[in-house]
Amino acid sequence: MNWLTDTPHDAQPFLPPGAQWGGAAAPPESTGDAWLSLGHRGPAWQFASAPASEAYPHRTHIIIKDAETSQFSALNEALKQGLSLPDGLVAIALAGQGFRGQRSRRWQALRGNLHLTAYYRIDRPVAELQAGLTMAPAVATVQAIQTLAPSLRPAIKWVNDVLLQGQKVSGVLTATQIHERTVRHAVFGIGLNVDAVPDLPATAFVPAATCLAAHEPALNGKLPQVLQTLIDKLDATVSLLKQGSIGPLFEAYRKGADFLGREVVLWPEDTDTCQEGVVPLAQGRVQALNPDLSLTLEGHDRPLTSGRMAYR
Repeated sequence: MNWLTDTPHDAQPFLPPGAQWGGAAAPPESTGDAWLSLGHRGPAWQFASAPASEAYPHRTHIIIKDAETSQFSALNEALKQGLSLPDGLVAIALAGQGFRGQRSRRWQALRGNLHLTAYYRIDRPVAELQAGLTMAPAVATVQAIQTLAPSLRPAIKWVNDVLLQGQKVSGVLTATQIHERTVRHAVFGIGLNVDAVPDLPATAFVPAATCLAAHEPALNGKLPQVLQTLIDKLDATVSLLKQGSIGPLFEAYRKGADFLGREVVLWPEDTDTCQEGVVPLAQGRVQALNPDLSLTLEGHDRPLTSGRMAYR
C-alpha cells in the first residue's frame, strides 16, 4: 500500500506502529494524477507498506491536512477529464472547506471527524446494479459503527443519512461515470462525525447532530481505527456490487432502515426548511421499501422515488 500526505506529523497516527514517513518527493506515476487532482502541485511525504487488502494490494491513501475544496468533487472532476486513478483510492481530509452533502448542502469538515472519499472501478451494467450504488456507502457506514461499538444501534434515514438515537451522525454520497450503459467508475463520499458535533440549526430534516464519541467515549481520538474499519466495510459492499449481488445489500439497507412503519412527510428535494407555502410531495405511513429504494406510502397508489424525508 502507498500513503501520501502533506502533513506527516498529523498523519503519523494512521501509519503502522513504528513506521515513519520518508522524505518529500514527487509522487509515483501511478498516483501522480490523484495527487494533482486534489490540488497539490508540490512533493508528497510517502510511506509504503505491505498489502493489507487482497483486493487492493496497491491501494493508495492520500491524507490532506486542510482540503481547499471538496475531495469528492475533485476526484469526480478528475475522472471527467480522463485522469487515471488507482482502484481503491482513499482520500482523507483532516479538515477542509467547500465540502458539500446531498444537493450541494454545506457539510462542516471539522478536525477529529472522518471526511472520506473513495474511488473504485466497477465495470458492471447499469441495469444490474439498480440502487446498489446508493445503498453501498450507507450500509458500510452502519456496519462499521456496529463493529466499532456493538452497543450502538445506527439507523438509516431515507435515503442517505445515518442516525444515532434520532440524531445525524453521518451522510453519504455516490457519483458514477457511465459509458454505454456500463458503470465504469464510482466515487463514494462519507462524512462521519467521530469526535466533534457540527453546529447545525435544527430543522425537520436534521433535528440534531451527534458524534460517535458522544455515544461511545472509547472512540474519542480513534479516527485511524474508524477509517480502517469503514474502508473494510466499504470494500465488502463494493465487492458485492462487482459480483452483481444486490440482494444482500438491499437486505442490509432494509434492516437498518429507521423509517419503515413511520409517519413521514416527503418535501421537494431543494427544501431546506418546511416553510409556509411549500407544499409537500406526499405524506403517510411508510408501508414498504422497494428494491429500487422507492417508498410505498399508505394512501398513495404509486411508489415515491424522490423527495426529502421528515419524520412526523
